[in-house]
Amino acid sequence: MAPVFVIPTSLRDLEVSAENGERLCAQDVTDVENLTAHEVNDLVKGVAYELAEKEVWCIEEQYIFDQVYSLVRGFSFLEPSARGSLVESLCSNFAVLNPSITAISYSSGESSEDAAFMLQQMQSHRNALKIYSYFLHSILVVEEAGEVEPVTKAPSGKGKKTQPRKAHVPAKWNWDVHRTRIVRLLATALQIDLRQLYSMSQPEENLIAFFSKAAFSLLENPAYVKEKDLKDALCNIIAACAAKYGHVVPVTSTILNLLHKYEHLSVYLAELVALAEEKYHNSSLPVAVLREIGHINPEDFKRDNSGADSVSAFLVAMAERLPKIMTVNLSIITPHLDGESYKMRNAIVQVIGTLIVKASKDPSVDAAGDEMARLRSKQGMVDILLERARDKSSYTRSKVLQTWASLCVESAVSIGHWNLVARVAAGRLEDKGAIVRKSALQLLTTLLQFNPFGPSLRTGPFEATLEQYKEKLREMESTSASTGETEAHLAESEDGVDVDTNPALEEENVEQVEGTQNTQYDSSQTQPEVHAPTSTDIGGLEQTRALVASLESGLQFARCIAGVMDVLQQLLASSSSDDVKHAITLLILARQFEIDGAEESLRKMLPLVFSQEKSIYEAVEAAFTSLYMKRSPSETALNLLMLTLDASIGDLASIEALVSRFTTKGDISHGTVAALWNYFTFNAPDVTPQKSRGALVILCMAAKSQPRIISSHLQSVMDIGLGRRAREDPLLARYACIALQRLSDSDRVSLGSSHKIFSILSSLIIGPGLPEEGWYSAAEQAINAIYALHPTPEKYASGLLLKFSKSVFGTSYKKADEPSSLEEPATLENGVPGSPARMETDRVESKASSLSRFLFTLAHIALKHLVYVESCVRKLRKQRADKEKAAADAAADLQASDALSPSQKASNKAKVESIDAELGLAASEDARLDSLLEITESEIISGESNKKFLIGSMAPIVAKICRNSSLMQQYPQLRVSAMLALCKLMTIDADFCDQNLQLLFTVAQSSGEAAVRSNCIIALGDLAFRFPNVLEPWTEHMYARLSDKDRKVRKNAVLVLTHLILNDMVKVKGHISEMVLRLEDEDERIQNLVKLFFHELSNKGNNPIYNLLPDILSRLSSQTDLPQETFRSVMQFLINAITKDKQKEGLFEKLCHRFPGTTDAKQWKDLSYCMAQLTYTDKSLKKMIELFPKYQNALGEEEVVEHFKSIVAKAKKFAKPEVKAMADDFESRIAKHHEERKEHDLAMQNAQAHQNRSNERADSAQVQDNGPVDEQDSEKGSDNDGDGAEDEGGDSGADHPEADAFSEDKIANGHRDISNGDSHASVHDQETEVSRRKKSLGTNVALAERMNSEEAEAASGSEASEAEDEVEDGTQNRSRKNLDTQDYRSQEMSDTGSEQSESTSDLAGDSKLTGRSKVGHKELV
Repeated sequence: MAPVFVIPTSLRDLEVSAENGERLCAQDVTDVENLTAHEVNDLVKGVAYELAEKEVWCIEEQYIFDQVYSLVRGFSFLEPSARGSLVESLCSNFAVLNPSITAISYSSGESSEDAAFMLQQMQSHRNALKIYSYFLHSILVVEEAGEVEPVTKAPSGKGKKTQPRKAHVPAKWNWDVHRTRIVRLLATALQIDLRQLYSMSQPEENLIAFFSKAAFSLLENPAYVKEKDLKDALCNIIAACAAKYGHVVPVTSTILNLLHKYEHLSVYLAELVALAEEKYHNSSLPVAVLREIGHINPEDFKRDNSGADSVSAFLVAMAERLPKIMTVNLSIITPHLDGESYKMRNAIVQVIGTLIVKASKDPSVDAAGDEMARLRSKQGMVDILLERARDKSSYTRSKVLQTWASLCVESAVSIGHWNLVARVAAGRLEDKGAIVRKSALQLLTTLLQFNPFGPSLRTGPFEATLEQYKEKLREMESTSASTGETEAHLAESEDGVDVDTNPALEEENVEQVEGTQNTQYDSSQTQPEVHAPTSTDIGGLEQTRALVASLESGLQFARCIAGVMDVLQQLLASSSSDDVKHAITLLILARQFEIDGAEESLRKMLPLVFSQEKSIYEAVEAAFTSLYMKRSPSETALNLLMLTLDASIGDLASIEALVSRFTTKGDISHGTVAALWNYFTFNAPDVTPQKSRGALVILCMAAKSQPRIISSHLQSVMDIGLGRRAREDPLLARYACIALQRLSDSDRVSLGSSHKIFSILSSLIIGPGLPEEGWYSAAEQAINAIYALHPTPEKYASGLLLKFSKSVFGTSYKKADEPSSLEEPATLENGVPGSPARMETDRVESKASSLSRFLFTLAHIALKHLVYVESCVRKLRKQRADKEKAAADAAADLQASDALSPSQKASNKAKVESIDAELGLAASEDARLDSLLEITESEIISGESNKKFLIGSMAPIVAKICRNSSLMQQYPQLRVSAMLALCKLMTIDADFCDQNLQLLFTVAQSSGEAAVRSNCIIALGDLAFRFPNVLEPWTEHMYARLSDKDRKVRKNAVLVLTHLILNDMVKVKGHISEMVLRLEDEDERIQNLVKLFFHELSNKGNNPIYNLLPDILSRLSSQTDLPQETFRSVMQFLINAITKDKQKEGLFEKLCHRFPGTTDAKQWKDLSYCMAQLTYTDKSLKKMIELFPKYQNALGEEEVVEHFKSIVAKAKKFAKPEVKAMADDFESRIAKHHEERKEHDLAMQNAQAHQNRSNERADSAQVQDNGPVDEQDSEKGSDNDGDGAEDEGGDSGADHPEADAFSEDKIANGHRDISNGDSHASVHDQETEVSRRKKSLGTNVALAERMNSEEAEAASGSEASEAEDEVEDGTQNRSRKNLDTQDYRSQEMSDTGSEQSESTSDLAGDSKLTGRSKVGHKELV
């Protein structure tokens, strides 16, 4: 019996002999690399013959084993034929060995032969199994290495350099087939019950480990797992090792290692684990893997992103393949929901979604035995999903919403949860993450598409139907409530159908409700009134309850979707294209389901056709096509014209752009155009004047791309659009005039100057046919049509204007049917004569209306004439440019011709010189055209040197009318027309503009009508564009309109200033702070416009916001009435517009330098807040430390310190260790200085309080103290007062005898006997007052020195110290204050005739307070 074969660590270990000889080793090894090819072939053939002729276990015989080992060791040196023969022999024998092992395993249990022989046979089979497996695996290793190392030969001699001899490299051969065969044989060997071969015990551990290691090594190659046969064989090997032979722990460990190492293996390893459970009904491997994943520290996944990706994909694949095991063991992995890795949280969310889907399709998936346990398990998973919708990571929130969408598609969401999910999705529409908003829009779209409530979700029908069946339910309950048992049953049923409060029990009634819902859904598609099934459709109380509950849920869902329409309108203006595209998709679907507000929201989509992003305007075009472009031309025409009926100006512009594009592409067919003409000409059914006008509007839009659309029906436009129907619909005449402007150039030439269309347009302008409210828009377009169609519009317009002026100001153009002043008075319709006063009022009103129309016509003709002149100049320049280009090309051709005769060259040279001379006149021609244009423009209003034209003559009258406030207030329409005319005339002439600019700003500010103020601000925008130098001094007043009380005026001001600033027509100055405040305007539309303005401004050049922000901050911070929330909101918006690090650093430095310029604590707080909103780098932190002296005085404020601490925290977040240390030191420095400033401020407060107390004691001393006063000083003071009184009043001494009676004794005793005389002394003159002040100062100093000597010794140490500090800080200020007080009081005593003694007493009292320190008094002296 051969020795036992032990699987070695490496192939070469087989050459090491065992000491006791109990292990099979290679003894006679042949070096195949040294053999010739013939010898190798003979060796291979001999081995193949031996293996074929003998038993399959003959490989354990020593000489055969040695030969096979030699060939395997030198396998890389074999030729392809030899390789193939060897592998074929080994594989053939191995294939035979597997059934032989099965046979001997059975025979060992049934045969009664010699036990020793059977043991020998089993030993031989075990050896053969291991030998074949190991040798084949060794061949796999050699081939997979794929490299043949060259064999080098040592140098033959010293100092000789010889090239190494490369070993023989065999040719390539087809190894892929053999690889798959070997792996399948290894897998087949493990499918045999090897425990029989090992007498019912487990095979050797190293054998199973060898198989699993071999399989795992091949799995690491991404190419091998893509081959199905090879991958299945490898999975079978590993599954058998783990599940069949108990090799679970090593396999689990290897699986986890591979998951962290190779991302491509996640799904295949999950398939492997599922195979182990399905094939061997052993869940030990999947449970072990899940437990190991659950035991992994969540922090590890935070650091290992690739590992988190692999494990996440593995868990999701496991949930797909083993939902039952995953449901039972879900609690093992849920702790990762609290981890930092969002990828693991995403995986668990996906796992839960997959398990819910599996559970809804196959209830047996759940391990629980009863229905209630299954529902509780499902409810728990649903709760997790709802909770994760508020996850801190936007990726997880997005994944939750995507999971809910997939559940809706799979019909795994019950009706009870439908509204919960809808509310979650609606709330996520305002999420800050773009991917979350995108997923929320997709979820709402899916919920709406798969909703179980019907194809029409209008809340009105739902409410009516719900109320109907609630009433029916109440009737049924009242008739069924006869017994107590029935009542209890009904109460239990009510609890069972409450889908919103108990979703877990809702599924009990799903089957009952489902049939009713399907009936309702189908009937709603065929019947015009939805949700109205008859009573025969309702079978019993339970079904009625379920139907009512379903209708309530449907109504809630309809209201939820209708409630997000406002948010969808906001998303249409989002900067993210995904938001816009998915919002459009949801709005289209909402319109199909008749959601309330969907149609109005879709109108907000139309302006997006002007978007610069291709994906957005293509989405708008696709949506427009799906909604309004139908197969039927008549239906398409009706849809298009209905769009225009209630459209705004912006909507009409958007529709025009879309219709023009579709016309160019040919999407609007000739049939649609014909249907539109039928609607316009009233040849279609149910046509109204509004529909006719809508059809004409669409035709005008289409004619912008194809003018022949109008020219073919010109007569219809004239007859209907400008005929009697125009009186019924004034806008019809306006669009008829627009249609005339869309005629092609050839059609315009064919009209001529005598075409009747011009007389029709003239009568429309002058005649009274149209009502007042529609005349202005129609007349404007009629004038435009005249200038577009007439060959000489200036002549025709002048005649028209002259005729109009005569009809307004003359008396000879009276209508035939108008009664004259000599005829009978006019009568009313009922035959009652009208009063003369009423007739006069009507006549004046008529005249005012006519004047209003005339002024409008006058101004618009002047403006169109200006445009006409400029267009003529452009045509001339274009003609000259074309001529110059042709001449230049001709000159180049002449110069390029070389093969010409001398005479021809001379002729060409003369022509070239002539052409050059013509080209040289181009500059003078341009100057002449510019001069001509300037003269022509000025003549419109200013006229020629000696005369003015009609427009110029009327311009002063227009200005005078605008200045007449009483007239303007009496006639509102005249006020609007006159101001509009003034604005138009000002845009024509710079001098006229300058003369009336103050009037325009006055009206823009003080006019009580918002329309007038709006017109003024729009006109100011045009004037700033036309005459920027004239408007530049008035820029501040233009910004003032941003604070107008009317919303429309503010909006127009924002639009005008946006246009001017972004086009560099107005310099951006500090006044832009008014625009900043509009970021918090009460109107959301204005807020969005201002945000768009600053976004565009930040993209201009070097971001002007960077330079403007400090001034804006100062202006806003100085506004005391500005709320702090508003200030912080707008400043944060502006700071976020600065994205460059260099600009942020510069802004930080600018803000730091503003701290010393103010002492206001509020401005300090505002500055520090703005600085805290910036992001900081290492360089910024260093700069902040350098500028510490700039803001150190502000660190006494708590709020300022908090802002600086937040700055330091930001700087430390991602900083290097050394920078963090520097930041910590700086933070401690801030805290220390903050405490010092607090102590300093407290000391200042105490000093101020002490000074206040001192002042109070000084005031009391004036009344109580009677201290001695120097007689000489008192006499001087009295004499001074007396002299002053004599100087001023002359006889004042006679009038006040008490003043002369004052004696020196009374002064010494401190008596304050004040005169009560009836008269007062007059004011001292200036010289006397100066002398008094000087003497008072001397008195004050003397008294201070005297009181110092008396009080210094009595003062306590603490008081003296305190007074010394006080005097050192501010003695001079207090002394000056006392002197000022003395002067004031002396003046007061002089005015009232009182004695000087009171002033002296005051000085004495003050001297006591200020005389506690000798140092202080010396400084005072």
